[in-house]
Amino acid sequence: MVGYSRPPHYLPNGDIFDEYNPNEFRPDAAITREELAAVIYRFVDDRLEHYQGLTLFPDHDEVSDWAHDALAWCTVRRIIMGTGENGEIYLNPKGEVTRAEAAMIFMRLSRWMEQQQKPE
Repeated sequence: MVGYSRPPHYLPNGDIFDEYNPNEFRPDAAITREELAAVIYRFVDDRLEHYQGLTLFPDHDEVSDWAHDALAWCTVRRIIMGTGENGEIYLNPKGEVTRAEAAMIFMRLSRWMEQQQKPE
């Protein structure tokens, strides 16, 4: 787990100040789908090879740069899946994760991890 970054802002001299605060965790804040993907991706530490499948989702451009690889990793392994709306499947990366969604995500992660342990 890492702390939050604050939104970048301009300093009086025109430079951009991008502040990272490793001590700010916001324990009472809801977690978003992309944040949970990042937590899982860091925990598993399994690197992705050139997967660009997020473009299959109509809202792929809403994924934060820092969450792209993590969300791609989770979607290609079907740990985090899209949500249906009006006949389309959306990532909804900024959407809050419900308890039910978290339970399903952790169940899928657990199954994926079990499969990684089995000898071929």
